[in-house]
Amino acid sequence: MTDSLPRSKRARRIRNKRLNQLPLAAAANQPLAYLVKESGFRSLAAFASAINNHASAAYGIQLSHDHNIIRRWLNGAACMHPEIVADVLSGAWGVTIPPAVIWPDDRNGTPPASAHLQPCIAEHTLANLGAFLRRDALREVGWTDPVPVATGDELVNPISRWLASPPVRLTATEQGPQHTDQRDQLMVDRIEAATAHLIALDAVAGGEAARDMAAGQLRYAVDLASHHLPTDTFIRNRLLAAIARLASEVGAMSHDAGLDGTAQQYFAYALQTAQVVDNDHANLVVVYVLTHMAHQMCELSAPQTALRLIELAAAHHIQHAARSGVMQGMLWILRARALAILGPDWMEEINSSIALALTGCATAETPPPISQCRLRRHAAEVYLTIAEVDHRQAAPLAAKAESCSLIALDTQSQNQAREKAYNLINLARSRFLLGRPDEACDDATQAIQLAHQIPGAARLATRIHALATIAERFPHHPQARDLHRRALHFEP
Repeated sequence: MTDSLPRSKRARRIRNKRLNQLPLAAAANQPLAYLVKESGFRSLAAFASAINNHASAAYGIQLSHDHNIIRRWLNGAACMHPEIVADVLSGAWGVTIPPAVIWPDDRNGTPPASAHLQPCIAEHTLANLGAFLRRDALREVGWTDPVPVATGDELVNPISRWLASPPVRLTATEQGPQHTDQRDQLMVDRIEAATAHLIALDAVAGGEAARDMAAGQLRYAVDLASHHLPTDTFIRNRLLAAIARLASEVGAMSHDAGLDGTAQQYFAYALQTAQVVDNDHANLVVVYVLTHMAHQMCELSAPQTALRLIELAAAHHIQHAARSGVMQGMLWILRARALAILGPDWMEEINSSIALALTGCATAETPPPISQCRLRRHAAEVYLTIAEVDHRQAAPLAAKAESCSLIALDTQSQNQAREKAYNLINLARSRFLLGRPDEACDDATQAIQLAHQIPGAARLATRIHALATIAERFPHHPQARDLHRRALHFEP
């Protein structure tokens, strides 16, 4: 008889509170669970009410959803109006969230949303990175990049949100073959060693071949993490950190090959993977990836986006990552590059940023020669960017660029063909601006000869094509006319 009596008001409140909450790990639809949890709604009932109100106001549809229907969606049920749910979550997050992010199975063959618009959930990130790698492997040489590049709020706002949110980490499963910790450690050792080898190979030459090899190694590492996650927490974190670092390198190589949309996807997946790793090295990888993204934005002439990414990286570096003089120096020099694109009005801050960059690298315990070389190369590009628009200061700025380029050439390893080609191009640009076309043409000729050894380096080819415009300023100089022709028709 007691069981048939009405429940007390207090009992109903407890029951409703329990129904309104759902642990993130228990949800079948992890993207939806994460987006709802971090969206600011106080309960599932409040979220359901927001959906009902938006459906009525925006679409004239009368819905009567409650916490029960939200729980069914979280448990894997389909939704009749996914675009309305996506609208509500987009409003709560302040960024556009496509329905395909929340219900990936309903895409009907359409490609998934961009990586930076996807929630930062470890299992979800690895699955999507694996799928993206498989699509990338089907891309034929010579195809244009089908992935659009995001800038501004569209890129930075979602990244800021999930970098500031608590990470949703992976947990080891009991499925699949169980390896010993020693065997797991050996596999991770090999992935880390292969990554170091590929980074060294890219530093020597780069190009499309290095990118393809790195992407293949990344596919192996992602498949390993997807099908056999090490049970030891330390080894598991090492594996995920290695995946994040390698994904960022594949992104940088994709940018070098002119595949900027593809590069941005790899950068976003690398950030998300590093974000869910629980060690200091991964925090440094987050900063490292953000510097790659800022550099890409500078190359694409999106300085405001670059500056915002640099601010994100600097904040993360201070709060989470082990301090690195080299990394701090790279952040300062990229800030100078972004400000230089904005114009000569920022010259005081540009000079200060360059000085801080070189000082930061000099105070590092053992700065790699490649880091010092790149800082000098970036500094030269900063001076050249301003010199080419501020004709009054062109000569002194070109002289500074020449000095930085010469130091970079002296400090770099002789087998780094791509880096040497970049520095020779900067040297040629500075000497053209200084009115010394004989030396400039010699430097440019060496750069073109080196570039022929690096197939698929589209970014380098763009720099060489720009030399044709500078050489046009000397129409009566035979070498300059010949250089103009060769630079204009150069193919990577």
